[in-house]
Amino acid sequence: MWRAFIIASLLLIPLFVWANSAGIEARVLPSQQEDILSVESFEIVELGETSATFSVKTNLPVQSKLLYGDTWQKDQELAVAELNNEHQLILTDLQPATLYYYRLYLYNDKDSISLGDQIFKTTGQKRIDWLDEQVLDTEKTDFKPQNQETGTKSLENEDIQQQAAPKSGLFTVADLAFLLLCFSIFLLLLAIIKHLRRSTKS
Repeated sequence: MWRAFIIASLLLIPLFVWANSAGIEARVLPSQQEDILSVESFEIVELGETSATFSVKTNLPVQSKLLYGDTWQKDQELAVAELNNEHQLILTDLQPATLYYYRLYLYNDKDSISLGDQIFKTTGQKRIDWLDEQVLDTEKTDFKPQNQETGTKSLENEDIQQQAAPKSGLFTVADLAFLLLCFSIFLLLLAIIKHLRRSTKS
C-alpha cells in the first residue's frame, strides 16, 4: 500500500508544480506589461518653411533624442534630458522645400524604444544659392551715376581718337588704285612731251 501511495505522489508532483507556476505567471504578467515602454501617440503637429514640431506621448516617463538631417546620415541632434510622458520637439533653422530624414529614440533606466527612419519635407520654395549671392553682391555695390557717365564719355573719346588716328600698315586697295592712276598720268605726260619734241624737230 505504501508503494502505491508513493507512486501516486510522484505522479501528482509534476501536476502540482505546473499548476503553481501557471498561477505565478497569472499574477506576474500584468505588472510586467505595465513596465513595458510603449508609444501612445506620435505626430508632426506643425510643419513650416524653416521649422518642424513633433509631439510624442508614452505610457512611462522617458528621455528623448531626435536625430535628423537632409541626408540619411542624420548629422544633427535634438535631445531632451527630462523624464516625461509627453515631449514636444521643435526643430528650427531648416531649409525650405527640403526633404529631411529623422529617427526618434525614447528611453529610461529600464527600457528603450526607437521609431525607425522616417522622412518629412518642409514647406515653401527652395532657395537658389547663386541668385542669393548675386543679390547680396548687388546690394554691396555702391553705384555712382556720375562715374558711369564719365566712363561712357571716356569710351566715346577713345573711339573718336581711334577714328582720327592715321591707319598704319600696308596700302589699301584704294591707295594702290590712286598710285596706279598717278603713274599712268605721268607716263601719258612723258609721251606727250616726246611727241611735241619730235614735231618741233621736223
